[in-house]
Amino acid sequence: AGAGAPAAFMPCPDRAEEAVVPTLPGLSAVFGDPCRKDVDFSFSIHSALQDGSTVLLHAVLKFYYHEDLIEDVFGSEKPSKPIEKRYAEAYRIFPYCIFNSLEESPISWTYTNTSGKVYERVELYTRVTMVRYRRFHPFELYLLPLKVGTDGTFK
Repeated sequence: AGAGAPAAFMPCPDRAEEAVVPTLPGLSAVFGDPCRKDVDFSFSIHSALQDGSTVLLHAVLKFYYHEDLIEDVFGSEKPSKPIEKRYAEAYRIFPYCIFNSLEESPISWTYTNTSGKVYERVELYTRVTMVRYRRFHPFELYLLPLKVGTDGTFK
């Protein structure tokens, strides 16, 4: 690993000898890496229905990235048209995972490519786990963590 980088972090091979000056432990090594590929993400929840220790969500996941990432990084095939839509079919280009999801039912998938800037929208129903804290009885704290991410390998 480069100087100043955490032991588990391996910087870009062609810059392995450069020193990294962290502002917070390890963060500048990760966010300042020239091999890093950015994907912007946002989501919206349209409805939620609690059922015991799970919640059924109607959610929309939105990913924004450059078209070069589709084949080079994600290993997916780039759509031939600038706009594509699919309904009731589980499909995605960006390899995301909802870590606390027990099941997912697709509603729609939309791909829009405007001058190399991709907007990928996934609408779905998902059943996710919920956390309850009873530490301060008789009060309970209900939390709904929505943990969306990727394993970083893009495979």
